[in-house]
Amino acid sequence: MTKLTDLQASQNASQQASEWFVLMNSGQASAQQRQEFIQWLAQSPSHQKAWLQTQNLWQSFEQLDAADFPLPKAAIKAHFFSPVRYAFAVSALLLVAVLYRQPFWYADFYTATGEAKTITLSDGSHVELATDSAVSIDYSKSHRRLILHHGEAFFTVAADAARPFDVIAGDTETRALGTAFDVNRDGDDVQVTVYEHSVRVSAGGQGIDKLLTSKTVRYQNQQFSAVTTANLAIADSWRRHHLVFEDQPLADVVKALNRYRRLPIVIFDGSLKNLAVTGLFETDNTDTALQTIEETLAVKVRRLPGGLVVLSGV
Repeated sequence: MTKLTDLQASQNASQQASEWFVLMNSGQASAQQRQEFIQWLAQSPSHQKAWLQTQNLWQSFEQLDAADFPLPKAAIKAHFFSPVRYAFAVSALLLVAVLYRQPFWYADFYTATGEAKTITLSDGSHVELATDSAVSIDYSKSHRRLILHHGEAFFTVAADAARPFDVIAGDTETRALGTAFDVNRDGDDVQVTVYEHSVRVSAGGQGIDKLLTSKTVRYQNQQFSAVTTANLAIADSWRRHHLVFEDQPLADVVKALNRYRRLPIVIFDGSLKNLAVTGLFETDNTDTALQTIEETLAVKVRRLPGGLVVLSGV
């Protein structure tokens, strides 16, 4: 590479790192976006370097106040387009954009990373929101409609024959035909699990008229999966602040753990992704899960400055 090309590549990596930093610290990154961040981070050492530099830059800004910037007006113009100030400007603009995507603008109830919340609705129904989730309520005299914008929620429905109870998650609509069910939305991927009685699920002109107790179905890539039997004790462990895995691929375990972490766990070695993990972990202490993974599998856990965790082969 020429020096000019090197500089352009470095500036591009810095800009991308700034964008990722704002998104990953917004509390609103979806699971898919977290996975895309992991892929971006693993693409190049320059990405990793830019990420660490961005974290250090923001940590420095958090420790400063206006008195630390005694530059005269003439110097402001001269230094405005330096790479550091450019990265900061990009981050500031992106922060404004991210703020407009914050759930308080579009959702009635929401949770931050690692938080859970139970909401009692006006009809006596209950909604339990998992970590990083958002829901809106639309009640009228003729219907009860809830929109799950992202994340996971457990619904306990109060009887009201005159007003159907529907949960909209992307293209999927779930109508309560009984008491309790769970909806998990990750982008356009939606999974519905029934805990009591039954529900009707429909999407894209397809549907399941009666999904019964302990059954689960996923709507993905514009089609429904086969209906299967769920282990309800495992499926709703998050409601007891636990995550339970039984011979689950490490990649899936890391994806679940990342929902409870400010910065993600990154698997750098692709050969580790299918390692089987079995265990019960507390959602408020994901570091214990990392310790167990390191002790039971051929995995090395490395903690980088700023809180990023990298998994690699021993």
